[in-house]
Amino acid sequence: KKDEKDQSKEKEKKVKKTIPSWATLSASQLARAQKQTPMASSPRPKMDAILTEAIKACFQKSGASVVAIRKYIIHKYPSLELERRGYLLKQALKRELNRGVIKQNRSSAVDPEPQVKLEDVLPLAFTRLCEPKEASYSLIRKYVSQYYPKLRVDIRPQLLKNALQRAVERGQLEQITGKGASGTFQLKKSGEKPLLGGSLMEYAILSAIAAMNEPKTCSTTALKKYVLENHPGTNSNYQMHLLKKTLQKCEKN
Repeated sequence: KKDEKDQSKEKEKKVKKTIPSWATLSASQLARAQKQTPMASSPRPKMDAILTEAIKACFQKSGASVVAIRKYIIHKYPSLELERRGYLLKQALKRELNRGVIKQNRSSAVDPEPQVKLEDVLPLAFTRLCEPKEASYSLIRKYVSQYYPKLRVDIRPQLLKNALQRAVERGQLEQITGKGASGTFQLKKSGEKPLLGGSLMEYAILSAIAAMNEPKTCSTTALKKYVLENHPGTNSNYQMHLLKKTLQKCEKN
């Protein structure tokens, strides 16, 4: 009877469950197993792949702006919380730049330049687009003296005169009026590129004629092309609308 009581007590004791060694996974094995399960894998692509997708979607003639890329990712991948975690985009851009997958056309890929107002762009646009470009000797000398003081043309005007005469002889400038170093000089081009340039004095004369040329006029078509190539914005149609409004505003003023 005593033996029967002992056996019944043993049955009443809780049996401690143990996992056999063959059924135990190490930490690395467990991680691999979780990656292989369909529920554990994330359907969202990696940040680098998302960046490539955004660049392709936002790509324009001059590239894709960081502002447009950011808006695209925020809209399509809200779970990334890019508005709060902007460093994700910065890190991805740096990685892709270092790998040579993408290239930076202008400004900074991480800190894009602020949007430039078109009314501030127009003076430079007219200066560059106006044809033909010509200016008198007195205006050229005034400009070079002010913006290229190292050349000291106010003290040594003969240096400027000699440079102008050489440029005419080489066919880089055309003398519209006057003789020698006096009169008006016009830039000559090969396609879109001016023939003048090389030495500091030649670049100074080139800049002077372009800046001092009056009146500055150009076609609306040329202005549109310039804005789209140099200041495309995130929406080309909206940029053309802004250009039209800006021109109307400038005309009234």
